[in-house]
Amino acid sequence: MKAVRRRRRHRSTTPPARTPPPPPRGRTRPERLSAPVGPLKTKKVTSRKPTVPDGLGMLGLARRAGAVVSGTDLVRAAVKAGRAHLVIFAADAAPGQLGKVEGVLRHHPLPIRWAPDRVALGAAVGSGPLAVVAVSAPSFAETLGRVLPHRREDAKLGQEESGTDAGC
Repeated sequence: MKAVRRRRRHRSTTPPARTPPPPPRGRTRPERLSAPVGPLKTKKVTSRKPTVPDGLGMLGLARRAGAVVSGTDLVRAAVKAGRAHLVIFAADAAPGQLGKVEGVLRHHPLPIRWAPDRVALGAAVGSGPLAVVAVSAPSFAETLGRVLPHRREDAKLGQEESGTDAGC
């Protein structure tokens, strides 16, 4: 067998000329400031969580236990299915929202209780403002039924007396 000779390529002594990189597209980095910048003035942001009235504190526990249905349509479905044992309305709920649930409650009577306002009811459940919630566990329904007011006026009055400002 014959040995095959490989040719060596001739390398030039000068490196190939480099072309400058193309200009960047889109956003470019800002140049650094030559003068030092002082400390930034920051404003402390405090978020005010709505306060939960004492009677509604049990509602958060019921939600974590999976015994709360929130929202008009879900409450109507729970009442029709017989899963709800107590319905809690917000005192400042819109008449249209109340009418939807009250129409179902005419055919399926359940105890009704009142919360001071939509923000307090939503805060007790851990969500945004709510007009109506239903409690599906009998033990929670009994406890909340004893604590919360029976009349809408009493719920509004209780909020004014306690001085809580849950909306702002």
